[in-house]
Formats: sequence, structure tokens, C-alpha cells
Amino acid sequence: MAKVRIQFTKGTAVKYLSHLDILRTFERALRRAGIKMLYSAGFHPKPKLAFASALAVGVTSEAEYVDLEVADGQSASWIGERLHEALPRGLDVVKSVAVPSSAPALMATVNTASYCLTVREPAAALPQRIQELLARENVLVERQGKKGMRSLDVRPWIYALSIEDSCIRLEAASGSAGNLRVEEVIQLLGLNPTNVDVHRTGLWTRDGHTKLDLLAGGTA
Repeated sequence: MAKVRIQFTKGTAVKYLSHLDILRTFERALRRAGIKMLYSAGFHPKPKLAFASALAVGVTSEAEYVDLEVADGQSASWIGERLHEALPRGLDVVKSVAVPSSAPALMATVNTASYCLTVREPAAALPQRIQELLARENVLVERQGKKGMRSLDVRPWIYALSIEDSCIRLEAASGSAGNLRVEEVIQLLGLNPTNVDVHRTGLWTRDGHTKLDLLAGGTA
């Protein structure tokens, strides 16, 4: 058994696909590509693939990741090429590497995400709003939980927020230990979400002030 980690994009052409749609699209593409996958047990076996982090409908990305458990004898580069050819336009393989079969699951590894938010409305006061938000000791948002609505302080999860290259650059916690929702930041900045294009620029493992590449240590 071998594990191959794939970095892929989610472009404008497929930005309205849900996470479940993408999962099904990958399953079909893997079959078309002739990649020999390992399958789950049970009455309805499924190919063993695990994504790093679900991406919201309408959001594009240049750095999505999925781990494939495959049969031995297939190189990571060959799998990446075959899968790229089989996927629809917009879901493009950027890189594929072999990682140890014992490597931690992507969902357990990722703890940071970065975004570019492009605002399509007049926002002259935006720099001041960002400065005021970062200056706050606590940033409370309301979230629906199993026991009803609850207040949550998300300020510790905002690592960086600035305006650069005509977009708002956001770096924030993402994962089971803490997860900042982009729509919450948009609301906190007083923006209309229908006028903001969200593009994910990276998923990382953050260790202190260092961001570790999810493909680091892999081999083609």
C-alpha cells in the first residue's frame, strides 16, 4: 500500500460544486484514469481518499489537498498526470508526491489557511476597519451549536489581516483545534458577502511562527 498526496486547484468553472460533488468527481476521475486504488470494506466499497479541508460553495482555491491510498507500483508523478487528464477543467492537479503510509491524516495536520478576499464595492473605510478589528482584545461572533446559539471569541484565530495587491489578505486558524470562518470576517468588516470573491491561497501546518508545506518531504 502507498499513499500519494495531491495538490489541486478549484477554479471559477467549478466554484459552485459542493464538497460532496468534488468527492464524487474525484471518484469518477480516478476510475477513468485507471489508477489502482485501495477500497474500504463493506457492501459499498469506496476508494480510500481523504481531503484536507472542505471548501465552501462559491470559493475558489489554488491549494487544495487530497491523500490517495493506492496499490504499489504506481509512481506519484504518473498518478498526478493521469488524474489531471481525467478531471474536469477547474480541478487541476498542481503537484503529486508520495508520502509515508504512516503520515498523519491531512485533516489532523492542517491548522492554518490563507485567503485573498477581493471586494467588489466601494470600501474607503476598509483599512480603518481592519486596524480597529486587529486592535480589539476580543472579537465575539455568534455560532449555532447543539445547545443553541453561543458566543465565541475568534480573535486568537486571526493570525494576519491586511490589504495587499488589491485584496484583503487573511491568515487564520483552520482545523479541529480552532476554525475561523471567512464569512465571519467579512461580516466583522461590514462588507456585503455577495460583493466579496473569496480565494483560498494556502493550507498549512503552523508550528509557532513557521508554516510547513503539506508537500514537504514527499517524493515524485
